[in-house]
Amino acid sequence: MKVEEEVLLSYYREVEKINNRADISLVRHVESGQLFIKKILPVSSAAVYRKLMEINATGIPEIFNVIEDDDSVIVIEELINGITIHEHLETGGLFSPEQAVDIICSLCRILRNFHNSKPPVIHRDIKPSNVLIDAEYNVTLIDFDASKLFDKGKSKDTVLMGTAAFAAPEQFGYSQSDARTDIYALGALLNVMLTGSVPSEKLFDGGCSSVIRKCTAMDPDDRYPTVDSLMKSLLKSLKWSAPKLTPPGFRTGKVWKMIVASFGYAGIILSCCWMTFEAGTPEYLKWASRIAAFLCMSAIVIFALDYCSLSSRLPVSRSSNIFISCLGRLLWICLSIILVLGLLTTVGNF
Repeated sequence: MKVEEEVLLSYYREVEKINNRADISLVRHVESGQLFIKKILPVSSAAVYRKLMEINATGIPEIFNVIEDDDSVIVIEELINGITIHEHLETGGLFSPEQAVDIICSLCRILRNFHNSKPPVIHRDIKPSNVLIDAEYNVTLIDFDASKLFDKGKSKDTVLMGTAAFAAPEQFGYSQSDARTDIYALGALLNVMLTGSVPSEKLFDGGCSSVIRKCTAMDPDDRYPTVDSLMKSLLKSLKWSAPKLTPPGFRTGKVWKMIVASFGYAGIILSCCWMTFEAGTPEYLKWASRIAAFLCMSAIVIFALDYCSLSSRLPVSRSSNIFISCLGRLLWICLSIILVLGLLTTVGNF
C-alpha cells in the first residue's frame, strides 16, 4: 500500500461492524462527517470494483476507493438508505405483480450497463437481501463481492460463488457464469416477491409464471439471452396483472370446480331470493335485506378466494405468512359485513 493510500484510509474512522462481520464496517469521514461502507475483500475482487468505478453506472452504490493491500483489497463505497426486499417481505408482505415487475425491470436496466461492458460484469449473487428499495421504490443493487468479469477463454468459473436457491447451475462448476446466470437469479427473485418462496418450492400461479420458468431453466440456452429480452417479456406480462373478472371456480377451467362453483353461486342467489320476512315488512326493506345478504356472501367469496387478487394486495392479508394472511382475509370479510349491515340499518331507519 502506498503512503498516500494509507493517509487516505486514515480519514475513515470505524463506527460499527455491519451484521457482525469483520470484513464490512460503517465508517465516518473525519472531515466531512459523511458515512460510508468499508469492505476488506480478497485481492481477486479488485478488478471487479475497479471496473465498477470505470462504468460509474446508476443503480449501485458509488465506489470511491479501491486500494490493494498485500493479499486483500479495501473498498470504500457509498452508503445507501433503504430496506432490502428481504426486509420488506418480512414486514410488509408480498409485492403486487405491478410492483414486482417494476423492480425486476429496474434491475434489468441496472444490469444492462454491466452485462454490456467490455468485459461484462456478472453479479452472481442477486437475492432479496442484495436489493434495496426506498419509499418511492427506487431500486439499488448492492454487494458485488461475488461478482466476476466474464472471460471468453474459460469454460467454467474458477471460484464457485452464489447463494443456494438463487444461484444458477453453472455457478456450481457446470459452465462459466454469464448474463444468463443473473437472469436465473432475477427469475427466482421475482417468484419470491410474488409468493414468498423460490420456484422449486412454489411457482407463482399467474401470467408471469412462464417468464419465471424460462428465467430459471436449468440449461442457460433455454433462458432469456439478455436482460433486455427479459424486460420486454416482463412488460408484456403486465397485461395479466390486471384483475381477471372470471369468478372463483371458473379461473382454472377444471370442469369439477366449475360445477361446484355453479351450485355454490346458485345457492347464494336462491337463498337471498327466498328469504322470509315478518308480516308487514316494507317491500323496499325486503329487497335491501336480500341485496345486503348477497353482498355479505359475496364478501366471503371475494376475500376468502382472493377474487381479482384483492386479498393479495391489501394490508395483513397480503402477508407471506399463511396464518397471518388467513387472519387478514377474515378481518376484511368481517369489516365488509359490518359495513353492509351498517348500511342496511341506515336504510331500515328511513
